[in-house]
Amino acid sequence: ARVVEDKGIVCVDLAYADGTTPSKELVAKWLKLVDDALYSQNKGDGVAIGIHCVAGLGRAPVFGSDCAH
Repeated sequence: ARVVEDKGIVCVDLAYADGTTPSKELVAKWLKLVDDALYSQNKGDGVAIGIHCVAGLGRAPVFGSDCAH
Protein backbone atom coordinates (compact mmCIF):
# COMPACT_ATOMS: atom_id res chain seq x y z
CA ALA A 1 0.00 0.00 0.00
CA ARG A 2 2.88 2.35 0.69
CA VAL A 3 3.89 2.56 -2.99
CA VAL A 4 0.47 3.73 -4.13
CA GLU A 5 -0.02 6.00 -1.12
CA ASP A 6 3.21 7.77 -2.09
CA LYS A 7 1.42 8.61 -5.37
CA GLY A 8 -1.54 10.17 -3.54
CA ILE A 9 -3.80 7.13 -3.68
CA VAL A 10 -5.73 6.37 -0.51
CA CYS A 11 -5.96 2.69 0.42
CA VAL A 12 -8.76 1.47 2.67
CA ASP A 13 -8.91 -2.12 3.89
CA LEU A 14 -12.48 -3.44 4.17
CA ALA A 15 -11.74 -7.10 4.79
CA TYR A 16 -14.26 -9.79 5.57
CA ALA A 17 -14.02 -13.58 5.65
CA ASP A 18 -14.01 -15.65 2.48
CA GLY A 19 -17.37 -17.20 1.65
CA THR A 20 -19.34 -14.71 3.74
CA THR A 21 -21.10 -11.42 3.14
CA PRO A 22 -19.87 -8.14 4.60
CA SER A 23 -21.47 -6.91 7.81
CA LYS A 24 -23.95 -4.04 7.73
CA GLU A 25 -21.31 -1.91 9.45
CA LEU A 26 -18.74 -2.68 6.77
CA VAL A 27 -21.21 -1.90 3.97
CA ALA A 28 -22.12 1.38 5.72
CA LYS A 29 -18.42 2.28 5.95
CA TRP A 30 -18.01 1.53 2.22
CA LEU A 31 -21.03 3.60 1.20
CA LYS A 32 -19.83 6.52 3.34
CA LEU A 33 -16.40 6.30 1.74
CA VAL A 34 -17.97 6.41 -1.74
CA ASP A 35 -20.31 9.25 -0.80
CA ASP A 36 -17.48 11.28 0.74
CA ALA A 37 -15.18 10.71 -2.23
CA LEU A 38 -17.68 11.44 -4.97
CA TYR A 39 -20.06 13.97 -3.49
CA SER A 40 -18.78 15.66 -0.36
CA GLN A 41 -15.28 16.99 -0.95
CA ASN A 42 -14.88 17.94 -4.59
CA LYS A 43 -18.10 16.68 -6.14
CA GLY A 44 -16.34 13.85 -7.97
CA ASP A 45 -13.90 16.02 -9.91
CA GLY A 46 -10.89 13.83 -10.63
CA VAL A 47 -11.99 11.12 -8.22
CA ALA A 48 -11.77 7.43 -9.06
CA ILE A 49 -12.45 4.45 -6.84
CA GLY A 50 -10.82 1.10 -7.46
CA ILE A 51 -11.99 -2.11 -5.83
CA HIS A 52 -9.74 -5.13 -5.48
CA CYS A 53 -10.09 -8.48 -3.75
CA VAL A 54 -6.66 -9.78 -2.81
CA ALA A 55 -7.60 -13.45 -3.20
CA GLY A 56 -9.80 -13.00 -6.27
CA LEU A 57 -12.78 -14.74 -4.67
CA GLY A 58 -15.44 -12.31 -5.85
CA ARG A 59 -15.65 -10.08 -2.80
CA ALA A 60 -14.83 -6.86 -4.66
CA PRO A 61 -17.93 -6.96 -6.92
CA VAL A 62 -20.10 -7.12 -3.79
CA PHE A 63 -18.99 -3.63 -2.83
CA GLY A 64 -19.28 -2.38 -6.39
CA SER A 65 -22.84 -3.59 -6.65
CA ASP A 66 -23.68 -1.82 -3.37
CA CYS A 67 -23.07 1.48 -5.14
CA ALA A 68 -25.78 0.85 -7.68
CA HIS A 69 -28.51 1.84 -5.22
